[in-house]
Amino acid sequence: SRSSAASDVYKRQVLMGLSEAQTDPKDTFLIYKIGPSGFESRTRYTTEYPITTLGAMKLSPNGKKLAVTSQTLNNSERYIYIYDFNNITGELQFDRRIIPEPIARPLVKYPPIDVQFSADARFLYFTTTTEGDTGGIIAQFDFEPPFLENHFSYLYEEVDLRTGNIQMGNDGKIYVSLSYGDPVSGSVGDYLGVIELSLIHISEPT
Repeated sequence: SRSSAASDVYKRQVLMGLSEAQTDPKDTFLIYKIGPSGFESRTRYTTEYPITTLGAMKLSPNGKKLAVTSQTLNNSERYIYIYDFNNITGELQFDRRIIPEPIARPLVKYPPIDVQFSADARFLYFTTTTEGDTGGIIAQFDFEPPFLENHFSYLYEEVDLRTGNIQMGNDGKIYVSLSYGDPVSGSVGDYLGVIELSLIHISEPT
């Protein structure tokens, strides 16, 4: 998985995978500095929280935070990991991990599918599925104090509409792919949701 952050004169490419002589899990970040002439240097960071099934990885728009999802089905490893990122030095430092399934919401049984920071990097949005893998959930994590593992709120939950990838557009809005499938009637449909001021708007099916 990879993500990138840019400065005025260069950018950095962040990749995560295996260290040498490993098969699993993934525990090594490689941060490449890219200048006008190409790759200029590489920084290596090994995390204390390896990931068996690597999911999505996103950098915040200001380049200061990195979010990595673990799609491991094991309950003890199903987290969103947050790192502080220094785009000048290329250094990473573990910040916290977010539990996407608090006891108060027993419907959340599956690991996070995708993540996206808000334009001001205060919020982190993530998508996941409900039990039975038939519905979808969109949640918003707040980085403002107090700093709790489950300091987030649910913006959207539907038992028959699955959530998928989530991405910020050029207009600063956050878009979410949604899909509907009725195993009884056989009807299907694809939708596009958009997050505006913590509200979800859903388009007509395509």
